[in-house]
Amino acid sequence: MEYQKVRLDRLNFTSSPVRLNRSEEAMEQLKSSLEATDGPIYPVIVRELDRGEYVVVAGESRVLAMTELGYPPDYEVPCLVGHFDDRTALEYGLIENYVRSPLSPYEEALVIRSLVKFYNLSQREVADKLGKSEQHISHVLSVFDLSDEVQRALHEGKISLGHARELYALRDSEANQRVMLSEIVARGLSVKAARTRIREFLGEGRDWIIEPGEAWFSKKSKASIQPAGDKYQVSFTFSTSYEFEQVLSYLRGKMK
Repeated sequence: MEYQKVRLDRLNFTSSPVRLNRSEEAMEQLKSSLEATDGPIYPVIVRELDRGEYVVVAGESRVLAMTELGYPPDYEVPCLVGHFDDRTALEYGLIENYVRSPLSPYEEALVIRSLVKFYNLSQREVADKLGKSEQHISHVLSVFDLSDEVQRALHEGKISLGHARELYALRDSEANQRVMLSEIVARGLSVKAARTRIREFLGEGRDWIIEPGEAWFSKKSKASIQPAGDKYQVSFTFSTSYEFEQVLSYLRGKMK
C-alpha cells in the first residue's frame, strides 16, 4: 500500500453486510482523541476509484468524526491507498472493525458470520484471521441457531454469550428457550446457575438432594450445586458454627 494524503471530500463510504452500531460515547471519545492530537495519527485505509475518488476500506468512524468536528472539505487525511477487489476490501473492513472497535457479543457474531457466509471462509481461516480459537468461532456461530428473541436479548446486553451458549441445549424448542430466557433475565442468573437450571429443566435434576442453583440460609451462608464435567459438585459457604449447623440440618432434611 502507498501512503498519501487525500482530501476529506474525496473519501466515500461503501456498504457492508454488517453495519455496526456506533455508540455516542465511543464517537465522543474518538472526537476527543482527534482534537487532542490535532488530527488522526493512524492513516485511513482506502482504495482508489476513478477521477481521484476513494472508498474507505478501514477507518470509517475516524472519517465520520472528522466530518462531525467540522474539518474543512480540503483537509488532507493521511491514508494508505491499496488495490483491493470488492471481496478483499469488505473482508478487510470487517476484520478492522473487529480488531479496533469495542464490539458487543452480538456484533462479534455478525462479523464472524459475515466472514463465513459472504466470503466463504472456513471457521479455521476466520479463527486465524481474528486471533481466536476455532472452538470460540463455533460457539459464536451457534448463536444463529437460537430464536430471534434470544438473539435480541444478546444484542441488547440482557444476556452474555455464555448464557446463549447454555441456551443452545434448547435449540430445538423456541418455547423452551423463551421460558428459560425469561427466568435467566428475571433472576439475574449467572452462566453457571443458568447451566444448572437448564439441566434441571431438561429433567436431569430428578435425583438431586439440593435444588439447583443456590439455597440461601443467611446473607453469608449457602449451599449450591453446580455441574462439574459429567457429575455435579456441592459447595458450602458459612462463617459461623451456627451457619454450619444450618447447612447440615438442611442436608439431613433433604436426605431423609
